[in-house]
Amino acid sequence: YKLGEVRGGIRVSIPMNIYKENFEDVDFHYKTQIYISILFAVIIFFIFLLIINKLFKNQENLQNLKDKYKILYDRYDYAVTGSKLGLWDWDLQTNKIYFSKQWKEMLGYKDDELSNSFEIWDERVHPDDKEKACFDISQNQKHKTEYYENIHRLRHKNGTWVWILDKGKTIFDDNGNAVRMVGFHTDITKLQELKKEISKLKKVIEHSPISIVITDVNGIIEYVNPCFCKTTGYSYIEAMGSNPRVLKSEYTSSFEYQNLWNTLLSKKTWRGRFKNKRKDGTEFWESAIITPIFDEQNEIVNFLAIKQEITKEIYLKEEIKNKEEMMIAQSRHAAMGEMISMIAHQWRQPISVIAMASNNILADIELDMIDNEELKENIESTLEQTKYLSQTIEDFRNFFRPNKEKELVNPLDVINDTLSIMDKSLFSHNIHVSVTCIDNIKVLIYSRELLQVFMNIIKNAKESFINKNIKNQNIEISIFKQNNIVRIEIYNNAGGIDDKIKDSIFDPYFTTKDEKTGTGLGLYMCKTIIEKHLNGKIGFYNCREGVSFYIDLPLFTKKNN
Repeated sequence: YKLGEVRGGIRVSIPMNIYKENFEDVDFHYKTQIYISILFAVIIFFIFLLIINKLFKNQENLQNLKDKYKILYDRYDYAVTGSKLGLWDWDLQTNKIYFSKQWKEMLGYKDDELSNSFEIWDERVHPDDKEKACFDISQNQKHKTEYYENIHRLRHKNGTWVWILDKGKTIFDDNGNAVRMVGFHTDITKLQELKKEISKLKKVIEHSPISIVITDVNGIIEYVNPCFCKTTGYSYIEAMGSNPRVLKSEYTSSFEYQNLWNTLLSKKTWRGRFKNKRKDGTEFWESAIITPIFDEQNEIVNFLAIKQEITKEIYLKEEIKNKEEMMIAQSRHAAMGEMISMIAHQWRQPISVIAMASNNILADIELDMIDNEELKENIESTLEQTKYLSQTIEDFRNFFRPNKEKELVNPLDVINDTLSIMDKSLFSHNIHVSVTCIDNIKVLIYSRELLQVFMNIIKNAKESFINKNIKNQNIEISIFKQNNIVRIEIYNNAGGIDDKIKDSIFDPYFTTKDEKTGTGLGLYMCKTIIEKHLNGKIGFYNCREGVSFYIDLPLFTKKNN
């Protein structure tokens, strides 16, 4: 309707009882539907809630699994990366293989420089190692070994060979067929090089001509090399667990052994000699160096002994010493004729004086012209000459009397003693001797042996003067100090030594004289005495119109004493 239109009305009459019944029925169905809807909604809610809860738990489990996987992956990655192991994974069904980044880096390649194929390994394995490596792989794939292990070489990018320790395991399916193989490469190049060096060292020790013994801190033997067994007569098994005292002889005193242990326990090296006893009871000499071996805390854990048998050397040394002493004695006896000649020169004038004094006394007695003063003068002259003769005899005896102990002397005193013996002989041949000593110095020596050296050198100079008819015959002796050395130089102007014989003049039995006047022992014994008995040095050099022999002796000081 619109505004202003005429409106009408309709009246409908409905019985109230019918309306009420219908209303109650509709209301009942309505409420029933409401209740059912609410119940259905609650059920749906609980189902949805359960689904949500299930999804949440699944998500939580998934996250836990993800976290665990990350931990395992990180652990694997750290282990592989940190240990520098090269992983390889070989699918035997497709023949595809995976090489990890570390595997490629072992050979000097980046990850993208090598493809993941079996040929990569096959092309790089050393020809000498390939057959054994393939055999070990096949044995593991055939289930004949539990694990695969092989050492072979692979070619590095720079052309060198890398030693590889290859370990792996074959995976089988339910039917027992090999389907997969997984393993790791380890670079053992340094280990192999070390092994090679150890092998060399072992061969050196086992083939060494010296005995090597290793003991624990209590002296119990832990290792001996074959030379020890050969030297002592004890087998390796017999030596193991025993003490080196089984070799002890009665020669080495307990004091020496105590000194040895005190040295070792003070963490120092001991050096010395043993006279030991073999298994069969025979004795032998050994030169030994024993040193402690330390751990990282500088504590002694072992002792190492390096020993060499020197039995032959000891006996040879004794034999040489006896021969040298015999030669020295021969040299002294050879000098006896020269000494007698010198004494004859020295005695000629005193005997003449004594004879003249005696004749004067006899003449005075026969003529009965004895003058007490004149008689006293003649007797005193006789006594003086007799004393001189007695002194020359004493000098002669001293020369042949061996020194038992070293003496602290000034070399000038020994020179003077030498000249007192040779003075008349030198004077009779018009040989002028000058001595210069700048320093007041002393040496610890066997003075009689040094005197013999001086006499020999001066006697040789005198003979050279005579043989070469030198007119102005001079011997110049100088004594001076050089640092910790006392140098004695004896120069003569009888001409130098020929270059052809320079290297031979100190050899035994070498002489430029005839057989009657030369034995060839003089300068050899001079060298032996100076270098072996007096710990010095002797030599010569040509200078001016002749030759100068020099003798170097250790200077005596409180420090080196």
